[in-house]
Amino acid sequence: MTQNDQKYISAIRLGDTEGLRRIYREFLPRVSSLVTSNGGSYEDARDVFQDALVVLFEKCRQEHFALSSSFGTLLYGVCRNLWGNRLQKKSR
Repeated sequence: MTQNDQKYISAIRLGDTEGLRRIYREFLPRVSSLVTSNGGSYEDARDVFQDALVVLFEKCRQEHFALSSSFGTLLYGVCRNLWGNRLQKKSR
C-alpha cells in the first residue's frame, strides 16, 4: 500500500474533512466520466461516489481489511458496481 493510499484510507476511517475533500477532487472526475458516459448525470455520479465512500468506510473498519490494489482502483470498482446495479434497477 502506498503512502497516498494509506492517507486516503485514514481519511475515510477518521472522517478527516480535508482528506475527504482531496479524495473528491482526485477521484470524482473519473467516476463522473464513467457515470455520464453510461446514461447518468453529474448528480448521479456524486450520489454513486458518496455511496461508494460509505461502502469503503464500512470495509475499512473491518479488522482484517487489506488493500490488494490501489485505492483509486478499489474506489472506481465500487462505483462501477454501484452504478451498474442502479442501471439494472432502472431497466426493470
